[in-house]
Amino acid sequence: MSAFSNFFPTNVVTFTSDRTVNFAIEKSVPFSEEQKRYLKSQAPSLNLDHVFNIRQVHGNKVVVASLENVRHRIEQADAVITNTPDVVISVRTADCVPIFLYDSEHHAVGLVHAGWQGTQKTIVVQTIRMMNSLWATQTTELKAAFGPAIRKCCYQVGEEFRRYFPRETEKRPTGFYLDLVKANHSQLLSLRVKKENIFDSQTCTHCSPHLFSYRREKDQAGRLISVMMLKN
Repeated sequence: MSAFSNFFPTNVVTFTSDRTVNFAIEKSVPFSEEQKRYLKSQAPSLNLDHVFNIRQVHGNKVVVASLENVRHRIEQADAVITNTPDVVISVRTADCVPIFLYDSEHHAVGLVHAGWQGTQKTIVVQTIRMMNSLWATQTTELKAAFGPAIRKCCYQVGEEFRRYFPRETEKRPTGFYLDLVKANHSQLLSLRVKKENIFDSQTCTHCSPHLFSYRREKDQAGRLISVMMLKN
């Protein structure tokens, strides 16, 4: 599903799967025929021969995808960026926040996997800084979008999170709840990304039975895949 069809231009392909197919990395490198059929049915223009996969480790490492390295081993990282058309970048989630980035001036994209640890390590900030270093991306021209993720309605955490995220952790009678999207939104604003250039799908994985949620399903949860590709 793509909640961003009217937010990003038509030369940028964006997509997040639902629970129709499990895209856990152990089950999808390379893609099975079922996964290929599903992806093509949802985003026909995706080039499935040029998919850059990362093994996510809840850190803040950012890697660059290109035609030269797209078929190489899977790198450990939590964000991937590219300015190469027809290279598909991807992250996998089951509650963590997928963040889509697009630099319209320099025609470059980034895709971020932001769990609470990556958010604490400012993974989205590191990603944008690398885009700026490589391609002179200006935050005032950058578009950012939040895909499906667990929301503050459902993300109960320990009291210690008030130290990590004092403005985004809310105390309720039932415990403490973290707004992970808000934490990343605040980091975008701190870099002077314009509010009007930030889009939120407002979709909670835990509330949505058609999506995978690790918090809801524990070890039985599959993984959603989010992809992004620049068209020629």
